Amino acid sequence: MGASPNWPSSIAVLIPVYNHGNLVGNVVRDFIAMGASVLCIDDGSSDHSAQAAEEAGATVIRQSPNQGKGVALQRGFKELSQAGWSQVCTVDADGQMPPDAACELAHESLTIPDGLWIGTRRMPASAPFTSRLGRLFSNALCSILAGKRAHDSQSGLRIYPLQRVNMIPCHGRRYCYEVEVLVRGTWAGWTLNHHLVNVNYPADRVTHFHFLRDNMQHAWTFARLLLRKVTPWPHKKFDGTRWNLRAYMGTNATPLGLSIAAGVGTALAIAPIIGLQTILLFWICSSFRINFPFALVFSNLNFGPLTLFWAALAVSIGDGLENGHYAPIELFTELRQKLAVEGSSYWQVLSPLFDEWIFGSLALVPMVSIPVALLCYMCCRYILQIKKPSTGSPR
Repeated sequence: MGASPNWPSSIAVLIPVYNHGNLVGNVVRDFIAMGASVLCIDDGSSDHSAQAAEEAGATVIRQSPNQGKGVALQRGFKELSQAGWSQVCTVDADGQMPPDAACELAHESLTIPDGLWIGTRRMPASAPFTSRLGRLFSNALCSILAGKRAHDSQSGLRIYPLQRVNMIPCHGRRYCYEVEVLVRGTWAGWTLNHHLVNVNYPADRVTHFHFLRDNMQHAWTFARLLLRKVTPWPHKKFDGTRWNLRAYMGTNATPLGLSIAAGVGTALAIAPIIGLQTILLFWICSSFRINFPFALVFSNLNFGPLTLFWAALAVSIGDGLENGHYAPIELFTELRQKLAVEGSSYWQVLSPLFDEWIFGSLALVPMVSIPVALLCYMCCRYILQIKKPSTGSPR
């Protein structure tokens, strides 16, 4: 098939198909008219989907029985990679994505061909409420797991770099594959790019999303990804590199990133976890891309007698909320005297007050860490503003 100037010649179109016989033919013809090469993976359809796609001009590969969208996409990726393509545009067969929008995304992707490009849908008023709500939750969870903002984690309109996507090990077989490959891909180092596109929700739209089964699979996928994220084991990058100390020390060194680090470090300094702060801090910073050195500085707000001060303040708050007794200075003095007894430790002194300590810490930690984070953010913004070079006109 020859390529016209309308569609980038280096990008193939991949359409997974399952019982879309009345729709897929029109979708394929629209892309063929723009000069695209189209591959359809017929995932065990029981209707005339494969025949309709072939008659419209697509190359069709049949697999049986039905194995899920994720399996169909991975099959298509391997076939196109072996055929020499460098990028692939995935499109749903339900007619939701206008070909013009896909063409815009394809041309935009040429600026960063090694990144993942997602067509962020402008949801029309006709879009089902469940689709809007599902996208909201999925975006929030994907953004947390990936460490980058995901604008539309469930969009089927995407541009993948074929060499890289084939390197990502994913276990999702159905719709959850697209969530998993997004998160694991960002861990491996590709950029996450978005482009706003208009979409249609035709009256005869066919969807095979099973509300209970697929939502359960999404929940399990998010649970697996979260477990992997909080496991302190480096992610392998596309270039083969792993964890790098120098890069790690400068992680997320932006005003927002440093303020989050300050807040996390302060929270752990105050929390009732004496002796475990540094271990937990390293784990949290590694898992959520937080600047460890900066957080470590603020975690030392419990250094020396400050440990007992925060504990006494938390116990007093807890006792005050529960019984109306609030005397942090007197309690601090009393605890210091008990600690001075030979052989006494922090835990021995504080263990009888553990309930009040925990209860009071729930209030004290946000009361201190949030203002510290805000102050740090304002200071970092001010410092960066001062360091900006002068833009005055040369003489």
